[in-house]
Amino acid sequence: MIDNEPPREAIAPLQVWPTITEAYARLFGNIPTLLKLAAIPMALSMWIDIMTGPMEGPFARVVRAFLLELPWVLLGVAWLRQVLQVDDASKLRFFPVLQRRHLQFLLYSLLLSCIDLPLLFYPVDGAAAEEPILQAAFWGLYLLTVYLEMRFAFVYVTTAVDENYSLGLAWRHSRGPALRLFLVICLAVLLPWRAFVFLLEGVAESDDVAIFAWVFWHAGLWLLQAAYLTILAIAFRTCTGWVPPPDAKLLKRFE
Repeated sequence: MIDNEPPREAIAPLQVWPTITEAYARLFGNIPTLLKLAAIPMALSMWIDIMTGPMEGPFARVVRAFLLELPWVLLGVAWLRQVLQVDDASKLRFFPVLQRRHLQFLLYSLLLSCIDLPLLFYPVDGAAAEEPILQAAFWGLYLLTVYLEMRFAFVYVTTAVDENYSLGLAWRHSRGPALRLFLVICLAVLLPWRAFVFLLEGVAESDDVAIFAWVFWHAGLWLLQAAYLTILAIAFRTCTGWVPPPDAKLLKRFE
């Protein structure tokens, strides 16, 4: 960050459409890198899906959600460092080396995932789930959890790039641009995700098509996860004035 100290409040407004445009330009402009970084997280999420498939009920959803934290951490740390230009894309490893930042990212992710717990215990099957009032309540609660997680989510960015930061700072820095950032996430991530799920719901039930749809579902999931991370990185950079640290090797060369 500027002068190695984060500002007390957001220093610049967040623009909605420029943020969305930049996020998707970065996303689709770095597809080879994204494919390399998302391969293992996607494979892990598919394995978790298979292992937890026979399990039913809220407890199964909780177990699945916590298991998915591992692929989320692997993609989150690596992709955020790419978006913020901390790592050299030409030196990426297919199998990541776990470091202290991964553990910190995991701890923050587990903490923030507790915000989602009411959703995991909400009825999603049976007659109760078809009640319009309960459906409306579910989506209202869902959007609230997205908003609350978003307010703290800058800690993902700072942890990935080894900055000293806190949940309190994340809350303050996201206070001013909160509504615009939430709108960006709704337009660029949640709306495409719902459209994607809607399209897949009409897929035929033949085994070949079902397997293809299942793989396609996971690919879409991790593409939009990367879009969410990209938006967070751009918003964090805009709101705090953060710039990548200088190249230590280059500095030593010219000292």
